[in-house]
Amino acid sequence: VGLSVAQAKAKGIDAVEAKMPMSIDAKAMITGETEGMIKLVADKATGRIIGVHYLADHTDTLIGIGVMMVAGEMTLTQVAKAIFPHPTQTELFGELARRLLNRLRRTAKKYVQQLSAFARFLEGIGVTPLSCITAGHIREFYENAGHGGPRRSYGSTLRVFFRWAAVQGWMADSLGDAVPRPRQYRH
Repeated sequence: VGLSVAQAKAKGIDAVEAKMPMSIDAKAMITGETEGMIKLVADKATGRIIGVHYLADHTDTLIGIGVMMVAGEMTLTQVAKAIFPHPTQTELFGELARRLLNRLRRTAKKYVQQLSAFARFLEGIGVTPLSCITAGHIREFYENAGHGGPRRSYGSTLRVFFRWAAVQGWMADSLGDAVPRPRQYRH
């Protein structure tokens, strides 16, 4: 039901997914039907559920919940707070939503820390406002800020930030491309 991560990315949606094997579900263990999995796909920006995918026994009884979540434009928070009966296979949806929410919170915290380090660097060299940032500043951050070259997490954070800032009209669209990529990720 809904979109996969690849389909979402093709439509310009930054999506994230979580998968859970049926083998950890209490109802599946009771009935001996532990083969398969359930996958939840959500929009990172809004937390809205955009896809639910099943590979399991009795998906005919689970598909209604997937349709409701996608068509009802439910968010991860709404599903995480919902009460699902135990033991049923539907309780996996709440667990998947909580896992995705926790992952997104950890990622957001990491982004804030990394962008704060970049902001302190810019402040230290006297660069304000954002529109004054150049590709040279980005290279200097990587060469002189103690990173010893581009780190994957900092690079991806800055690329995402610069794309967002360009959409907001705050800076040149091409600055995201100025962030060096780690050697194994260069095309």
